[in-house]
Amino acid sequence: MDNQESYAMHKLVYTWGQDRLEIDRQRYLSSLALELMADATAQDQIDPGHQLRLVPYVMAGFNTFSLLHDWLDEFAMVRLTMIDRIEGFLFRIGRWSEAYKMRAFHFRNTEKILGKEHPSTLTSMNNLALVLSSQGNYEEAERIHRQALALREKVLGKEHPNTLTSMNNLAGVLSSQGNYKEAERIH
Repeated sequence: MDNQESYAMHKLVYTWGQDRLEIDRQRYLSSLALELMADATAQDQIDPGHQLRLVPYVMAGFNTFSLLHDWLDEFAMVRLTMIDRIEGFLFRIGRWSEAYKMRAFHFRNTEKILGKEHPSTLTSMNNLALVLSSQGNYEEAERIHRQALALREKVLGKEHPNTLTSMNNLAGVLSSQGNYKEAERIH
């Protein structure tokens, strides 16, 4: 027998759990699974093959979590922080479609909890635009970067480091689109 470092749940057991467990128990277990995935994906030393094997489990856990947790409580921001960490893992390994799904969820819920002009919401908005840019969806990335920049200028001021980061990110997207004059002006 080989040395197995990970386990998988059979689809029948998974379905049984969804069908038979009370909704509060499902929420609890999906939060635990999310926490385990956040810890597993935070390990920088895991080899690339192992990273890729984690993706289907990360997404299955996230999909279950996102269906069960469309509500707000005192732990909502803790769970959103875990989603942010997992999304960062997906972004780093180039799984941008999956990263987009998580980042869009993160942004919607951060905005819902903290409001449109909260600095954390603006950071999440900026990160959503970065994922879109990585996917090559430059027009949408530009639109969101412009929105984030305008809000950061209003909320944080023109000289704040986060505002300057937004300017840099917008200039990068413009440059990727071949709009070099405007990119240079913003840089």
